[in-house]
Amino acid sequence: MRPFAQELVEQVIDCSADSNAMKAWGLVCKTWLPRTRYHLFSKVSLSHDNLSSFVDLVEASPLPLLSCIHDLTLCYNGAPPDTELLGRIHSCPNLRSISIQIRGSFEENQDAPDWLDSEESFLVHIRAWGTISSSISTLNLEVQGIDDIPLQTIVDIIACVPTITRLSMHGDDETWEFINADGGIPPSFPLALKELDLTGNGTDSLFEWLLTLPIIPCLKHLNLHGSLGDVSRVIGYIQQAGHELEDFRVHLPIPETDTLPFLEQVLPYTPKLKTISFDCWEPSTALAILRLLPSSGLHFIKFSFLPDSTEGVPWAEFDLTLAVPRFSALRGVSVYSYEERHSLITTEIKLLMPLASARGILE
Repeated sequence: MRPFAQELVEQVIDCSADSNAMKAWGLVCKTWLPRTRYHLFSKVSLSHDNLSSFVDLVEASPLPLLSCIHDLTLCYNGAPPDTELLGRIHSCPNLRSISIQIRGSFEENQDAPDWLDSEESFLVHIRAWGTISSSISTLNLEVQGIDDIPLQTIVDIIACVPTITRLSMHGDDETWEFINADGGIPPSFPLALKELDLTGNGTDSLFEWLLTLPIIPCLKHLNLHGSLGDVSRVIGYIQQAGHELEDFRVHLPIPETDTLPFLEQVLPYTPKLKTISFDCWEPSTALAILRLLPSSGLHFIKFSFLPDSTEGVPWAEFDLTLAVPRFSALRGVSVYSYEERHSLITTEIKLLMPLASARGILE
């Protein structure tokens, strides 16, 4: 019996998502081993608990396992991973994404731990990966149970991987209430940032810092989820650098924050917008925002309003508004309940919006 072509074997292995099957296939023969190891180690999550065993595995393997890693996650749950052991796995030449998960006490939020801004135990490793791999494009920061992260610390982390094009920061309500010990703006440097995804409150200082960069990064994707803090800083950034924005998602807490005045000041500066998603207090606000949208190239609109009931919603007005020429390129419109997050577009609603229904854009 002739053996299968190696290309066919690798395609079969690529189609599997079962890690146990992947481990078994790696034992079939030597030619199957590299492909299975590529999948098993393309995503690695390390913490204080498993770092030692992972380093032992890497150093005992005849294959260069570190070159398989594309996505690396560091979990700081209480005790940080051992800094000496981390230093032994710096050689990840194909690294594309670094995720940092920091979790403090959930019983009572605490200040940022001392090791978070310690050069020796934290930043030195991020900088080493950023130096060895020129392909890192994504940096994810996820923080829970910790208050008042210093803005300087965030800037220092970003400076370690200046090649990133996507920055994602997810935190609790008070996590991103940035503090700055000296009261000044942190150092600036060139940054190729194109996508920014922010969840949590008080991210306005980050936009103030972006405006100090030698070349202000013009984002193509911006996701704001939570209270912005000083909204004027965010408005100022978009007014200066929003001309390349294509995907804009605004999910501010309502009714505490009125989305309409914010969007009134920024939408005129987003001429290339293709996708927008927003929440608002009531249907009339959604209508007003739709009438503000400037882009004739808009492809997708997704919005929600607070009432769960569809009664009293002026669906006919929505239908006529979406029929104007600047919405001719629309491919999809989604309407959701703010609290339940379920779609409000039912068969009955489609009958009330015949123009949009005929175009097949209601989702």
